[in-house]
Amino acid sequence: MVVRKAGHIRAFSVMAAIGTIIILLNLLWVNDISWIVLRALSGFYFAGAAM
Repeated sequence: MVVRKAGHIRAFSVMAAIGTIIILLNLLWVNDISWIVLRALSGFYFAGAAM
């Protein structure tokens, strides 16, 4: 859906950027629940970037 609206290059850039920001947030929020949520979100965004 993002690829159709914005194009494949912009979709990749957005997914990779958000995934990177989420990985960096793992360093700031040291908590069990936040780590699980942020890892799941980063996996989703990096999988979206790989597609």
